[in-house]
Amino acid sequence: MIAWSCLDRFRLSKARLARTGDAEALHQVRVALRQLRSAFTIFALIVADERYEHLRGELRWLAGTMNEARDIDVVISRIDDPPASLSAARKRAYSLATKALASARTRHLMNLLVEWLEHGVWLEVRNPPDVTAAAFASTSLDRLRRKVKKKGRHLRALDDAELHELRIAAKKLRYATEFFAGLFPPAAARRRQEPFAQALRGLQDRLGELQDLAVAPALLDRLQIPRASWPKLTGRKRLVKRADAQFDRMIETAPFWR
Repeated sequence: MIAWSCLDRFRLSKARLARTGDAEALHQVRVALRQLRSAFTIFALIVADERYEHLRGELRWLAGTMNEARDIDVVISRIDDPPASLSAARKRAYSLATKALASARTRHLMNLLVEWLEHGVWLEVRNPPDVTAAAFASTSLDRLRRKVKKKGRHLRALDDAELHELRIAAKKLRYATEFFAGLFPPAAARRRQEPFAQALRGLQDRLGELQDLAVAPALLDRLQIPRASWPKLTGRKRLVKRADAQFDRMIETAPFWR
């Protein structure tokens, strides 16, 4: 159900992107792929078979074809009057992304995914019979939360690459909370879900700002955008301080699945 939901979101957003060239459509295509890739990781013990690594690698390739387009969109969103050279770079990046999405390679990947979801060996019962869906979810969420906690330790001392790894770990935890939320129906769990989700979203937002700060200068330099046209970027020290405070808030928020 999770995988079909991701693929449906991908299909609808891809069609919208083809019609409009809209930045939000591109973003939603990328989100759908990130969620699906996260599901591959979260359910690896159950779904890994002889096709697993190939499918995961192809999803990584497809997502990567849109990175530059998204990075340029983020920069443009911070500039009141983007220079023509930056708009031209966006057009080129979108052309490459849309060609990849419409390619035979992508069509083949989607066909493989559909066939795998309908007939893969992962459909066999491969977990102990006493492991319920809720137990699997709790164990997965605990593991992902520990990973975020470990990677965020001494956050203020982390470099850009380490902060990016923390951001990826936080995204996987957030997607997992969304995947598994319905397995914890008691009212007490529901009351705790939103505070945890808010704290996690806040951490993602702060880490996203840091990622934008890390990517933007190198991107603008490579595209030879005049410095006079660069957006005003918040100082790294201030952003790290905000991210650290949000990380502490997230860690202190009780997990809703326990």
